[in-house]
Amino acid sequence: MIDDLCHLLYHGVEGVYGLVPLKVIIYILLAYLIGSIPFAYLFTRWYSGKDIREVAWGNVGTTNVMVNIGKMPGILTMIGDVFKGYLTAALGSVSLLPGLRFVLPVAAITGHNWPVWLKFRGGGGLATFIGGALFLLEWYHIAFMMGVWGILHLFIKHPDKSAVAACIVLPIILLASGWKLGPMVYVSGSSFTILIKRIQCLIEEYQKERSIDYNNEDRSGSQHAEAS
Repeated sequence: MIDDLCHLLYHGVEGVYGLVPLKVIIYILLAYLIGSIPFAYLFTRWYSGKDIREVAWGNVGTTNVMVNIGKMPGILTMIGDVFKGYLTAALGSVSLLPGLRFVLPVAAITGHNWPVWLKFRGGGGLATFIGGALFLLEWYHIAFMMGVWGILHLFIKHPDKSAVAACIVLPIILLASGWKLGPMVYVSGSSFTILIKRIQCLIEEYQKERSIDYNNEDRSGSQHAEAS
């Protein structure tokens, strides 16, 4: 059905735009929209009536829901976020362009990290990455990558900083290991997308800390002036 729609639209504009890869664009847009379904937001609203963006550190993902809202909505969020990656990889594999199975989960991670429905405030992308990996990779590849991420976290002891390190180190390791092009495209693309999101989180964290320090200094100065 999607291929038929793409075929119709493609040939409808072919005379105007030439060889426009409209089919690829439609699939990527669809994968982004699937990825942008904010399960953390939806299950938090259903379970507690709260806006997950206003809870704790404001991350629209599994960890924030699990820790600060409850196990049930956290587990449901995790299942939903993993399923987004798995579904988009499966969608790519049955399309007329099967190579898209390595690309569409990256688009889903992008949608998860920056969902249009929540003013582009989303999660970190790990669960959706795992979902795509479950369809595309062997279990021991996934275990290895999660192991590297876990070891880095033990040393760095900061979720976003360890994620940044993992997103830089893993593609290098896999490239040196001689991985095939398709899996390398998926892991590298996913790593880049998650890397950008985690750097954004670090910048926001730094800005919040600077704001708190500034307010504390301002309050301290005001109290000192009053005492004088």
